[in-house]
Amino acid sequence: MVMIKDNHLAVEHSIEKLLHNAKKKHKKVEIEVESKKDAILAAKYGADIVMLDNFSPKKISQTIDELKKLGLRKKVIIEA
Repeated sequence: MVMIKDNHLAVEHSIEKLLHNAKKKHKKVEIEVESKKDAILAAKYGADIVMLDNFSPKKISQTIDELKKLGLRKKVIIEA
């Protein structure tokens, strides 16, 4: 398993590319995100675990609701 942190995103700037490369080498990938948009991208591009970094309870709920609407919620474990 590997964890992609915010400093990795600061260097690469592409959730899709980071997840693609990590999934080639590791069975599970966790990614730390700081926005609802990035959480959705992470789920869409194959993250196994999405860590919602410093999300308020309201923001967590909104993100989970959006993932459900998009059919992505059952594909990821949410860590908050």
